[in-house]
Amino acid sequence: RFVEWTVNGSQVSNTSFYEFTVTEDLEITAVFALIPTFTVSAIANPAEGGSISGEGTYNEGATATLTATPNTGYNFVKWTEDGADVSTEATLTFTVASNRSLVAEFMADASTPCTPYNGEFTITTSNSYEWSGQTYTESGDYQQTYTTAAGCDSTVTLHLTISTSSETGINDAITESLNIYPNPTANAVYVDMPSNGVGEVLVYNANGQMIQRVQGQGQVLIDLTAFPSGMYFIRIGNAVGKVIKL
Repeated sequence: RFVEWTVNGSQVSNTSFYEFTVTEDLEITAVFALIPTFTVSAIANPAEGGSISGEGTYNEGATATLTATPNTGYNFVKWTEDGADVSTEATLTFTVASNRSLVAEFMADASTPCTPYNGEFTITTSNSYEWSGQTYTESGDYQQTYTTAAGCDSTVTLHLTISTSSETGINDAITESLNIYPNPTANAVYVDMPSNGVGEVLVYNANGQMIQRVQGQGQVLIDLTAFPSGMYFIRIGNAVGKVIKL
């Protein structure tokens, strides 16, 4: 984009059209600046709920239009970003001034058959274990109920062993929590990096096996589409968060 006209390093005009009377030899410089570009990304939640168009790289100040189209048996509900509501209109138009990561929320029609998910996972740790706001200090089987995007009540069972052994799970390393959303999810989640902003993101299944490793900065997209339903752990340094894939 055009910035200014200069003579001997001094600005003589900041408009692209510059008219003047010639009285001497002059060397006039037209100064241009590279227009910043930003990424606009979006995911559907659940993945089978619909499709999205309009994602891509935009110049600063450009107009971006995202359109959420529900699949058969689903209705579009709203756009969200960082867990906050953005709009209930399926077509979202905005001026691009920064990177954007949005989620198109879909919900199954009431007439669509509801298939609940009933899953389980096993954890071995020491002292205690926190799950969905509950802290457990004794070994045992525990259950939590979640509502899927289709409105089904789905039960997840935790088989917990509180061990005094030195061989315990990744929960022992937790010194910080992570902001993960949407959670539960049907396909993918966003993770906000801790205060340092850059780091390696590790994803573990409920058995403590590492299944994914990525380098992240700022806000990171973790795609769980290829993995089965269940509990997963996302770790960045000593910060660990849990997510349920429905």
